[in-house]
Amino acid sequence: MTHIENSPSGGRRKTLISKIIGQLVIWIVGVGGGFLLTIAVSNTSCFKTVVETGRASNCSDHLHQIETAKGRWLMDHSKLTSKDPTRADLEPKYILWPKCGSGGAYSIGSTDKDPTCSVHGKSKRKG
Repeated sequence: MTHIENSPSGGRRKTLISKIIGQLVIWIVGVGGGFLLTIAVSNTSCFKTVVETGRASNCSDHLHQIETAKGRWLMDHSKLTSKDPTRADLEPKYILWPKCGSGGAYSIGSTDKDPTCSVHGKSKRKG
C-alpha cells in the first residue's frame, strides 16, 4: 500500500479506483436489471393466468365454506323457520365471511341453490 501512496503519478490508485467504480456500476446494473426483469415477468399473461387460477381455487374453497355454514345453520333452524339464511344469520357463529381475491361478491343462495361468486360463478369443488 505504501508503494501506491508514494507513487508520484498516482496511476495505480486511479486504476484501482476505476476498477472499484466499474465493479460497482456492473453490480448496480445487474440488480436494477433483475428488478426490471421481475416487473416485466409479473406483467406477462402467463403470470396473470397463474395468479387468477389461484384466486379462482381460493374462491371455490370459500364457496364450499359458505355452503357448509349454510348447512349447519339449516340443521339448527330447519324446524324453527322456513326462510333462507342471510349473511347476518351465518356470521359470526357459522362462518367468518371470506373475501374473493378477485373482488367478487358472494351470494349465499336459497336453501336449494349453491352459493355463487359474482366473478367465478359456482364452486368447482366436489364434496
